Amino acid sequence: MSMIKENDATSGRSDACEPGMAVAFCVNERFATPLAVALYSLLEHLQPASSLVIYVFSSDLSEESQQGLNRIVSDFPQLNVILKVVHPDLSCLQNLPVNFRFTADNYTRLLLDRLIPEGCDRILYLDCDVLIAADISKLWSVPIEPWHALAGRDMAIPVVSSLLGLRNFDKIGLRPDTPYFNSGVLMINLKKWRQDSITEACLQYTTSHSEYIRWADQDSLNAVLAGKWGMLDVEWNFAPAFLGKILKDPTWPDHAVYAERAEELRGSAAIYHYAGTFKPWNSYMAGMGYDMWTNTLYRSGWLSKSQRKGWPANVAWQSAKMFVTATNERRRALYYEWRQSRR
Repeated sequence: MSMIKENDATSGRSDACEPGMAVAFCVNERFATPLAVALYSLLEHLQPASSLVIYVFSSDLSEESQQGLNRIVSDFPQLNVILKVVHPDLSCLQNLPVNFRFTADNYTRLLLDRLIPEGCDRILYLDCDVLIAADISKLWSVPIEPWHALAGRDMAIPVVSSLLGLRNFDKIGLRPDTPYFNSGVLMINLKKWRQDSITEACLQYTTSHSEYIRWADQDSLNAVLAGKWGMLDVEWNFAPAFLGKILKDPTWPDHAVYAERAEELRGSAAIYHYAGTFKPWNSYMAGMGYDMWTNTLYRSGWLSKSQRKGWPANVAWQSAKMFVTATNERRRALYYEWRQSRR
């Protein structure tokens, strides 16, 4: 079948809802390389003739990066793919809390119900630090009703009262054992989001509880969607860096069952999520899946020959720079995270 390519660099909502599956990425230029890997891995696992529209929302994605993404799409002529690069108006996000890890771009997914065409009732949001290892049509076919979203339990923050969970869970009336999800893989029920004004509720929560925000929009989503989201199997959001935490922590909810399932997925997850500090593009200490991610990067053709030759040295430099420029407290935190990833 013929492949459709489209580059739609606009400032507003896309005009029409295209047939087939729909996936959204929210990214800035700094993450263009991991986005390329995520895109390539997504496309290479689809069945021939699959129809897919991919939205890339970015405030600053360069023309060179956009051309590179279009080239990746062109490598899969057996698919019906529409790629839309949209530069949205993010002015409503500028006053939200940010830090060294999160910028205003991280909150873009809160606006998806406004940015995606009205006729689209569902969108699969993906962080760009993922590697897809299965056909996402299987995930797309999971029933989403009656939930506002489907997500995987966070492998490092299983409940809102966890050490890194919601700081104010008790103040907003949530039980300590309320599940906490990771928003890096999020199947969104756009119809229910629009009906119940979830975007407005999340923006309001973030503004009024800004002193408690730790993980940007992920915190506001967990606060607003408590009791309104359905849990996906861990295979759809498997974070290799936190596997050791699950296996060694008996306080995890349903520890025996969950730990056994996580252990099964060491090399067979559907989506690997490189959550945490160590990423395959900045550290050899990214743990399980580093080689898999790097091999996908090479297959994608994103790097020039000279860039590919120098890639291992670049990763080593980024890894060394991370430790050299860190404070002593930050180094201890990095070491702890590394130990967790090696278990």
